[in-house]
Amino acid sequence: MLDTLASAHLVEQHAPGRYHFHDLLRRYATDRLLESPAETGSARRRLHEWYLRGADQAAKIVYPHMFRMPLSVPDGPVPAAAKENAAEWLETELGNLVAVVEDAPGPVAWLLADSLRGYFWLSSRQVEWRAAAAAALAAAEEDGDLRARVSARFSLADLGFRQGRYREAVRRHTGALVLARRAGWVEAQAAVLGNLGCVYWQSGRLPAAAVRFSRGLELSRRAGSHAGEAVALGNLGLVHWEMGDLARAAGHYVRALRRYRGIGSRYGEAINLSNLGQVQHARGRVSEAAGLLAKALALHREAGNRAGEAETLGRLASVYCDLGRLTDALDHAREGLRLARATGEPRGEGEALVALAGVHQRVGHRQDAVRRYRQALALLRESGDRYPEIDALIGLATATGDLGQARRALALAERAGYRALRERAAATIEAILRA
Repeated sequence: MLDTLASAHLVEQHAPGRYHFHDLLRRYATDRLLESPAETGSARRRLHEWYLRGADQAAKIVYPHMFRMPLSVPDGPVPAAAKENAAEWLETELGNLVAVVEDAPGPVAWLLADSLRGYFWLSSRQVEWRAAAAAALAAAEEDGDLRARVSARFSLADLGFRQGRYREAVRRHTGALVLARRAGWVEAQAAVLGNLGCVYWQSGRLPAAAVRFSRGLELSRRAGSHAGEAVALGNLGLVHWEMGDLARAAGHYVRALRRYRGIGSRYGEAINLSNLGQVQHARGRVSEAAGLLAKALALHREAGNRAGEAETLGRLASVYCDLGRLTDALDHAREGLRLARATGEPRGEGEALVALAGVHQRVGHRQDAVRRYRQALALLRESGDRYPEIDALIGLATATGDLGQARRALALAERAGYRALRERAAATIEAILRA
C-alpha cells in the first residue's frame, strides 16, 4: 500500500522504512480534520494511546529497572517495532513521542513523559527531555494530580542532575520528595531519594549520599521493589568506592548485578559490570577488569547508553595501559571523549579528559597530558564534581611536579573522605619532594 501511494506521489520515503506526506497533502489532511472535530478527537485519542502503549512496551525492555508510574490506558494495538527493536523505535519515533506529550490531554501527557524519562536518561537528549517534562508538569498542575506532579518534577530534577546543575537538582528532587511523602507513595520516595543521593555523591558529600541511598534501600525492600533495591545497592557501591573500601564496594556491585539480571535490565547490568571492573582494576586484578569492562561496553552499546559507553571506554583505556596495549588505550580514550562531549554532561566529559590525559602521560606525551588535565579541571571546578576534580589535580601534579596542586588535591580528598585519592595525593607529594 505504501509503495502504491509513493508511486502516486502522495507519500515519500525519506529513510529506509520511513514515510511522510508531501507538504500539500499534509495541509489538506489538516484542513479536513478541522472540518470534523468529533472525528479529529477520536483519531487523536487513538494516536496518543498507540504511542503511549509503544513507549510503555519499549520501556519494559530497555530500562525495566527504572521507576515509573503504573500505566492506565485501554488495551489496543502496540507498535511491532517497540517490541522487536525497542531502543531503535524510541530513537526513531522520538520527535513524534515528544509532540504527542505536548498535544495530549493530562493523563496521556504525563504518563508518556514518565515512560520516556528512562530513555532521556540513557540518550541525554536534553532538549527533548525538557520539552516533554515541562509539558507533563503543566498538564499535571492543571489537573491537580499529585502523583503526576511527583513524576514530572522528578524528571526535571533528573535533567538538572545530568546537566551538572546540582543546586537546581537538589531543590527539584526535594520538592518531588515532599510531594511523594504527601501522596504516601513509597516507591516514588525510594526513587527520588536514590537520585538525590547521586547528586550529593557527585558533589563530594559522601555521608549525605550514603544516608539517602540506605533509606532508599530500606523503602524499596519494604515495598518489595527488586528494581529499587538493585539501584540502591549499586549506588551504595559508588559511595564505598570513593571512600576507598574496595572490597565492600565490590560486594554491593555483585549483589546489585544479581538483582539487575533477575529483572532483565541490561542497562543496570552494564553499569554495575563497569563499576565492578573499575574496582577490580584498582585491586590489581587487571585481566579480570578487562573482561568485565569489555562486557559492560557491549551492553552499553546494546542499550544505547552513550554516557555509560563513554565512561567505560575511559576505564578500558586505563586497563589497556596496564596491559601494555597503548595504541588501543589511546583509541578508546579518544572515542570516550568524543562520546562524552556528545552527551553534554560536564562530569562525563571531565572524566573522559582525565582518562585521555592519563594515557598521554603513560605513553610519554607530557604536553598533551598537561593540556587535557587543565581542560578537565576548568570543566569540573565549574560543575562542582569533586572526585574527578581531585583525580585531575593528582594527574596534573604528577605530570608537572607542581607541589601546590598535589597539596590542594590532598586537602580536598581529606575534606570529602576520599581515602584512595588521599593516599594517591600523599604519595604524589612524597614523590615530588623526593625528586
